[in-house]
Amino acid sequence: PKIEAEQVERVRAVRARRDATAYARALEVVERAAKGTDNLTPAIVDAVKAHATVGEITAVLRDVWGEHQETVVL
Repeated sequence: PKIEAEQVERVRAVRARRDATAYARALEVVERAAKGTDNLTPAIVDAVKAHATVGEITAVLRDVWGEHQETVVL
């Protein structure tokens, strides 16, 4: 529990000090690339450099592509 609380605090600190405009712009680029045919890697790298978290980036991708639902085949 202590480590979890410390990590939550570190993430909050990163979010508080990141450039909100650069962060939002980077996630918009990720979304645009996911909707099109552009290579996602540069967009994701730029989002990480803008201090977007893995969860925030994957949320954008999930919004565009949805979540995989396994099809049961018998």
